[in-house]
Amino acid sequence: MNENEFSLDVYRSLSELERREYLLRAYYDESDPAKAFLQKIIDGSGEIEKITLIRSLKRIHEKRSIQYLIALLSSDNDRVFEETCEALKNNQYEAKGKEILPYLEKSKGKMLIFIIRMLGEWGERSAIVPLVLLLPSADYKVKIDIIKSLHFLRDVRCVPAIRPFCDDPDETLRYLSLVTLGDLFELDPTLQAGSFVRHCHDASPRLRKVALWIVGKAASKRFFKLLVHFATKDEDHHVREEAVRQLGRLKTRKIITPLVTVLSYDTHDNVRLQADLVLSKISHHYLAKGLHRLLHHSDEKIRSRVISRLGNLHYTGHQYPLYLEKLLRDENTPMDLKAAAIEAMGAIGTPRLAGFLEEQVVAMTRLSYYALASLTRIWDRNEVDFPLRLLKIEGINPLLQQIILRHFLRKTESRFLNQDVIDVLKSKIHDKNMNIRYLVVQILAKVNIDVIFQDLVTSLTSEEHPTVKEAIIFSLRKGLNGQPGPVIRMLRQLECDNPALDVLCLFLRNTVWLPKTYLEICQALLDVIQRCPQEKRNQYFLALFSFVQNRSISLDDIISLCTDDDQKRQLLQFFDQIVPLQRLQYSVNALEGGLEDTDPVVVNVTIHLLGFSQNQQALHHLLKFALGQKKDPVFQKAVTALQRLVWEARP
Repeated sequence: MNENEFSLDVYRSLSELERREYLLRAYYDESDPAKAFLQKIIDGSGEIEKITLIRSLKRIHEKRSIQYLIALLSSDNDRVFEETCEALKNNQYEAKGKEILPYLEKSKGKMLIFIIRMLGEWGERSAIVPLVLLLPSADYKVKIDIIKSLHFLRDVRCVPAIRPFCDDPDETLRYLSLVTLGDLFELDPTLQAGSFVRHCHDASPRLRKVALWIVGKAASKRFFKLLVHFATKDEDHHVREEAVRQLGRLKTRKIITPLVTVLSYDTHDNVRLQADLVLSKISHHYLAKGLHRLLHHSDEKIRSRVISRLGNLHYTGHQYPLYLEKLLRDENTPMDLKAAAIEAMGAIGTPRLAGFLEEQVVAMTRLSYYALASLTRIWDRNEVDFPLRLLKIEGINPLLQQIILRHFLRKTESRFLNQDVIDVLKSKIHDKNMNIRYLVVQILAKVNIDVIFQDLVTSLTSEEHPTVKEAIIFSLRKGLNGQPGPVIRMLRQLECDNPALDVLCLFLRNTVWLPKTYLEICQALLDVIQRCPQEKRNQYFLALFSFVQNRSISLDDIISLCTDDDQKRQLLQFFDQIVPLQRLQYSVNALEGGLEDTDPVVVNVTIHLLGFSQNQQALHHLLKFALGQKKDPVFQKAVTALQRLVWEARP
C-alpha cells in the first residue's frame, strides 16, 4: 500500500461509513504512512475526525488501540475528551492500567484526574507508589481522587501517607481517609483502634459514625463505655445506630442493659431495630439470664421491655410465670407493665395461665384486649366454648370480636364450627362494623354451603362495601364448587320482586359452573322468565345469552328447553336484538324449524339469526327457503341474509 492511499483529502471525501472502514484499514496496516495518517488526525483540530477515530478504536481491545486513545486524552475539546474517557473505560484490554500509568506524572487537569480514577477502578497495583508520592503535593480535588483510588486498591503501603489526612481541616478528606484506613484495619497491625477514639468526637456525624465503626472492629471491652455513650446520647440517629451495631461485637453480658434502654427510649425506628437485631443474636441462655436481672430495674419502661422480651424467649425459669401472675394481681402495678405481662403470658403459652387471662377478659377492663390476644396464642386450635360465650355478650367491643373471629378463621377446623357457632356468626353477618362482616363471611366459607347459602345471598343483596362483597362471592363460589343446586332451589322459591333474584342472576352470569349443569341452570332461568313481568325479563335473557357467548351451552340447547311457542318467540326476539352486536357464532340446527313456523315474527327472526350465524350450514336452509317464497318482503330478507353469509365466507 503506498503513501497516497492514506491521506486526509481522500479520507474527507468519503461517507461516514467509508471513513470508519478507511480508519480501520489504516490501523491494521501498521505501515509508517498509515501511522502518520492516524497521527495527523490525533494532532489535528477536527472534532468530528477525532470522534470518528475514537468510535472506530473503541471496540478494538489491544495495546495499540489503548495507546492511540491515551494520546487523544490530551485534547482540549470537551466532547473528544468525554468520548475518549468512555472508550477507555469500556475497553477490555487487561493491561490498560500499565499503559496509562506512565502518563500520571506528565498529565494535569481533567486528564490527570481521569487517570487517577481509572488506576483505582482498574485495580492497577503498580500505581500505589506513584499515587502515594503524588498525594502530598497535589491540589485539593486531586487529593480526593487519589485517596479514593488508594481505597479501591486496598494496600497497606498507603497507610503512612493517608494517616495525616485524618486530622485535615477539610471534612471530606478526613472522611475519605478514615474510610480507607477502616477497610485496611484488619490488614495492617500498626493500626490501633485506640488511636481512632478521638475521631469519635468529631463535629461531623458521618465521621463519628466511621470512627465508631473502626473502633468496633477491635471488639474490645475497653470501648464498652464509649460505645454505650454514643448509642444512647448522640444526637444523630445514624451514629447511635452504628454504636449499637458495634456493641453487638462485644462478647459481654453488659451490653444487654444499654440495648434494652435503646429499645425502650430511642425515638428512631432504625436504631431500635438494630438494638433488637443485636439482642436476637445473643445466646438464649445468656440473654435470658441478663434480662432476668433487669426485672427489678427502677425504670418502668425498661422493665416493661424486659418482661415482653423474656416472654418472646418463652422463658419459664426462676418461676417467671408466677412472677407475671403476681404482677397482674398487684393493684399498684402500672398499666403498661400489666399489658407487657399479659403479652408475655401469651408468648410463653402455658395452659395454666389461660384461666387467669380469661378472668382478665371477662372483667372488660383496658387490659381485656391484651388478655384476649394472648389467649388466642394459648388456646387449642379448636377452642370454641369461651370465644363463643364472649361473642354472645351484648355490646362487646368490636376489637375483641375481631380477635375471636380471627381465631376461628385461622385455627378452628370446620368440624368444630357447630350449629351454635354458626347461628352466632349468622347474627354478625349484618354487623355495622365492616371488619366484623368481612371476617364472618370468610369463616362461613368453612361451613357446608347448604347451611349458610341463603344467609350469604341475603347479605350480598344488602352489602355495600366492595371488599366484603368480594369475600361473600368468594365464599359462595368456594362452597358451591361449580354445583349450582342451592342457587337453582333458591331461584325457584323467590318471588319476582325479591332483590335477591337479581343478585342471584348476576352471580350465575359471573361464575363458572360444571359443564353438565348448564342445562339445569338455563331451565331454572326460563322458569323465572315465565313468571316474571315483561319489563324484568331482559336481565334473565342476558344471563342465558352469556352462557352461549362463553361457549358453555349452545343456542340450540336453550331453544329446546322452551316449553311453549310464546317462550320460544320471546327468546328468539331477544337473541335477534343482541346477536348482531356481538358477532357470535352458533349452531343452526334448532333454527331450521323456525323457517316453517306459522308465526311471521318467528320466521323473520329466524331469517335474521341465520344470516348472522357465520355458519355456512345456514346457506342451504336459507336458499331453499328463498326459492320457495312468493311474498316479496320475506324473500328480500332471505336474500339479505344470504348475502351476509356469503360476505362472511369470503377468503
